Amino acid sequence: MTAPRRGLGIFYKEPTPGRVKTRLTPPLRAAEASELYAALLSDTIQMVNRESLLDLVILFDADEPPGWRPAAPADWLHLPQAGVDLGERMEAGLGELLNRLPGGRACLIGSDAPLLDDQVLESAFHALAEGADLVTSPTPDGGYGLIGVSRKPPDGLLSGIAWSTRTVLHETEAAAHRSGWSTARALPCQDIDTEADLSVFLTKLNAENSEQQANSAPATRRCLARLLAAGRLRG
Repeated sequence: MTAPRRGLGIFYKEPTPGRVKTRLTPPLRAAEASELYAALLSDTIQMVNRESLLDLVILFDADEPPGWRPAAPADWLHLPQAGVDLGERMEAGLGELLNRLPGGRACLIGSDAPLLDDQVLESAFHALAEGADLVTSPTPDGGYGLIGVSRKPPDGLLSGIAWSTRTVLHETEAAAHRSGWSTARALPCQDIDTEADLSVFLTKLNAENSEQQANSAPATRRCLARLLAAGRLRG
């Protein structure tokens, strides 16, 4: 039996100062936050490019109008995000992936979780293959860095979620259960939205002890090293 095909979407926006990672200003200046976002996006794209079991990758541009494109493999698709709020855009992105991969599985990630790696992706697709309708990769702040589905989300599944709060994961799973969907959790990850997130991430970098961890997120590491050397951050 042929395994269901796998699709992955990456949500991103142009790294324009003042429009990305605004919750990191302060401690960073707008241009520094933009530089960090560009590094996070680059690492995300490179991580996904190494994932050999994907059948489709779509870069979903949040800019209006869309225009700027990050460096990425030529066979990846570029589409604008569709919808009024984040919930609608995520539903539309997942639906677009599944429309292009009938009977497949689809996951969405952002571009600000530098340690979200192929193991997280594999655990998510495995959960979907095992029968989960919806899977998430939890983050320490109560949200998630990945969401995946094994079938098209019902309209409004992600409406009314209080985004950027500590209840995002709970509300998402509760909405899925109300729709009769089963849920599962993939391996956790961590995104970088706030100064506290950045502090935790820097602590993890200092404490890591595996070769795989040490080789992850190289662009983000270089960016943070420059900011630390310039006294803009404290490790």
